[in-house]
Amino acid sequence: MKKALKLVFLLNLFYFSWVYLFAGPTTWTVLDNVNLGIHEFGHLFVNLISNNRRLITLGGTLFQVLIPAIFLFYFYKRRDKYGVIFSIFWLGQNFINISIYIADAKCMCLPLLGGKHSTHDWNYLLSYYGLVDKYSQISGVVSGVGRILIVLSLALTFNIIATEYKKVKNDAH
Repeated sequence: MKKALKLVFLLNLFYFSWVYLFAGPTTWTVLDNVNLGIHEFGHLFVNLISNNRRLITLGGTLFQVLIPAIFLFYFYKRRDKYGVIFSIFWLGQNFINISIYIADAKCMCLPLLGGKHSTHDWNYLLSYYGLVDKYSQISGVVSGVGRILIVLSLALTFNIIATEYKKVKNDAH
């Protein structure tokens, strides 16, 4: 990857990491639009292969985790370190978004695409399993996983910067 593209990638990763780690749940980015589409497609896809309401309801969240994980595996197999870092970040960002949806399970204040008569995925799932009163703890764990993944992507990025700096420094001598 050319140096300018690497720099753009790294700057964007730092910016979006800051947004998702510190800006709060009301921040919405282009990546969130992509994830929303993946989430909704997950419901549709699972509905094609199953008539189990719980599985269909969970399908959106499953796809939010599965799609970035597939990209992570693909880039890992290709030994594309920038693709791996982006996929880890993307997976972490999805976990944070999922945690926000879980945190809304009791209040059901988030706007849903289907309007007021839509099923709130996490209210339905947590209520079904008798865990709706544990929404805060569950959301906290899911958010923590997301934050760890984003910090991991940053750590890997710093490692790449340090490695490339050492290489440039050694080549100069």
